[in-house]
Amino acid sequence: MQLDSMQVLDAEAHAILDKEGVSIEDIDAWTRVLVAENSADSVSRYAKTVDRARRLEQHPVSHIVPLQILRAVYIPPQSFRLLLAAIRKSSQYHDEFSQSSRPGIRDVTNSYALENSTQTESAEPKDQTIFAAQSWDKPSGMILAVRLLRHARRVAPDTFPTIVDIACSILLWRRTTYLGPLADYCNKLLKLIALPTTWHPVRNASIQQVAQLKLVRSMTEHRPELPINREGYRALISVQLAHRKTPPEDAWARVKSLSWPPWREDRLGMDASLEYPGRESRAAKLLRRMNEAGYAHGVWEVAAKIMAGWDTDASPTIQTRRMPLPSLVSIRLEDTPDSFDHPSIWAARIVATRTVREAWAAFLSYRKKTVASMQPLDGRPFEAMFEKLFASPQDQHSNSDAVPGDGKETWSDPSSPLDVIYVDKAPPSVEGLYTQMRKDGVEPGGRLLSALLRNSLDLDQTIKYIKDARLSDDRKDVLLNAHNHPAEMIRVVFETTPPHVLGGFIGHLFAIPGEASTKLRVRADASNAASARAATPIEYAMSLLSLGKVTERVVYSEALKGLSLHASQHMGSGDYVARRAYTRKLSAHLKALLGVMRHARVDHDFTTFRYVNNVYQTLLKWGPWPRWRAISEPATTIKDIFADCTQCGRDPGRWLSSRNARLPHEAVPDPHDLRLLVETLGIFQDIPALIELIAWMSKYSQDLSRIHSDLRSGLEEMRNVMIVARIFIEGRLQGAAKVGSFAAAEAKIAGRLYVPTDVDCAEFLQQRDSWVRRHNRYIRARLLTIGPDQLFESN
Repeated sequence: MQLDSMQVLDAEAHAILDKEGVSIEDIDAWTRVLVAENSADSVSRYAKTVDRARRLEQHPVSHIVPLQILRAVYIPPQSFRLLLAAIRKSSQYHDEFSQSSRPGIRDVTNSYALENSTQTESAEPKDQTIFAAQSWDKPSGMILAVRLLRHARRVAPDTFPTIVDIACSILLWRRTTYLGPLADYCNKLLKLIALPTTWHPVRNASIQQVAQLKLVRSMTEHRPELPINREGYRALISVQLAHRKTPPEDAWARVKSLSWPPWREDRLGMDASLEYPGRESRAAKLLRRMNEAGYAHGVWEVAAKIMAGWDTDASPTIQTRRMPLPSLVSIRLEDTPDSFDHPSIWAARIVATRTVREAWAAFLSYRKKTVASMQPLDGRPFEAMFEKLFASPQDQHSNSDAVPGDGKETWSDPSSPLDVIYVDKAPPSVEGLYTQMRKDGVEPGGRLLSALLRNSLDLDQTIKYIKDARLSDDRKDVLLNAHNHPAEMIRVVFETTPPHVLGGFIGHLFAIPGEASTKLRVRADASNAASARAATPIEYAMSLLSLGKVTERVVYSEALKGLSLHASQHMGSGDYVARRAYTRKLSAHLKALLGVMRHARVDHDFTTFRYVNNVYQTLLKWGPWPRWRAISEPATTIKDIFADCTQCGRDPGRWLSSRNARLPHEAVPDPHDLRLLVETLGIFQDIPALIELIAWMSKYSQDLSRIHSDLRSGLEEMRNVMIVARIFIEGRLQGAAKVGSFAAAEAKIAGRLYVPTDVDCAEFLQQRDSWVRRHNRYIRARLLTIGPDQLFESN
């Protein structure tokens, strides 16, 4: 559609456009970008328009266009990266275009670049891709950075450093004496960078740290120097709390006693002379520097210090790796503790413990002091205590070198009674603590509500949690009685419901077994509320997803997680006929759920991949599957999801492409995910795909190593991945290895991956007898060569 300029624009508008050198064709091209059907198409058109304008030396694309694109609710990861590159190109071309008519600006820019090129020896080299984006005004540049960070937090956290480069090129390219707004802008960016990412918030802390250091370095190199305020310090501390322990911090954690408080314990006489620099963690050092800079510690800082390893009485706690409690984010900057009994401080004390008993002792102290002071009890300490009760116990016999505070797992009580902390009543069950919480007048809401829903035992308990929740009556009724409401109202309510709450509810519905119940009803006729019939929990959950047009990926991840739990916990019950029927029903649910995701245009990620894999392996365990369209259907589905996760696109005749030079950060699979894929391909004897996977891993070995080296035992797990791949390729589970069958895969490795030996394979099989028996059963079930009696005999 070509714009009719005479109908749309008056003479005055034409005069303005002529003065700016903008033609009606330019306006038409920019309009086409903004009226695209979806954000991916808009980004694609924008990138092409930028390239065309630069090639034909036309007027640059207006900065309004990318700002409008970024108002989209969601931009796919590949499109977001393309948008970042296009914005940089467009900004550079804007400057070149303006400098052609105003050459003096180039001299100013070069002078600034020269002035800021001098660095101290300890500073890293300045990124050569940074440029001076003169065409952006600072408020618009700040809006651009805020919107870019919002999308990056959701789909591409590894682009944070690039976004900081863009922001600095706009905000800091020219010296100024008006520091107030500029310093506020930079500190606000530090805060936005520190907000938890949608996926792997703790693992992404290293990327957030790099981005923050880039910005802080630019602030200190600016003349005059830009100060870090309280908001900025909090942002820096948040990221350091989530970052993995350094070796000195790890060493300090290992010398703490098993008693409470965990004071240093010298095992040998010579240990008394040892110094442990890790006793003051990086977060604690920042808190000290913040205080030295003139900022008094308020409630937020005191709670952060407790999680950094030291309580208010100077006794040690457990340095805990996690993002600060969500409740801390809302504490006002001016809050300062008149005493150390603020609920957020007590919540931090409960979190910074090793065992459930230690956490319970802290909770009892909070409750005793609060009741004695006649103050109402708060939900934050309850939330922290529930988190301890829900946490998985740390496997004391595993090969992990983790120390307390590295994860959410709880550790067992010390074996010596002298080290066990005293409490006047034993830690309660989840139900007991919930009953006490309701008696104390605390309503579940937010993260606590989602955790309760995810860990609920049955449908009645789930309904009880929703009815007791801190939600409006309308929202409760829509969640529990959706059949009474039109689809439009359901969509509106779901759009304003926190995704983690909705995900917790729907995920639990997928997890629990059950026949059709009158407590949950769905419409047989979508237009007739009177046609409602009893529904199973899974049917009701599928109805909510469809009617609510849910597009939040976290909700679907929780749904798949629930279905995976459902399969693993309830597939083994009943006789052969019941199991076979259950297998068909569950496979239909999985297919339908993946179909709803596809219809809602929800991208797959490795969480999706992991749960779908688990469901397929459980279904295969209780096979055979006479209704598969082809025996390789699960393997094909898994390969498609994995290819989508890696964002590499497809090459003709191949399921996994290697066309990209590097893997995006969020597209790098964990060793556990690679192991699952290798096992699935091996079970279905898709050896060509397995060899292609090894070639892909070899191509991106540097990207894989960069991420896996940050994970505990990550490199060791990758070694096991290669061993399992060789076992399947050579058919070692079925007997003697096929001589020379691994040669094709070994040729793909090209020295970039570990090459397992015969000894490695033999030791792996010898040490994992249950794994061998389980996967042999999977392979036999896949081949349909054994009868029902053999197939369902116990391990």
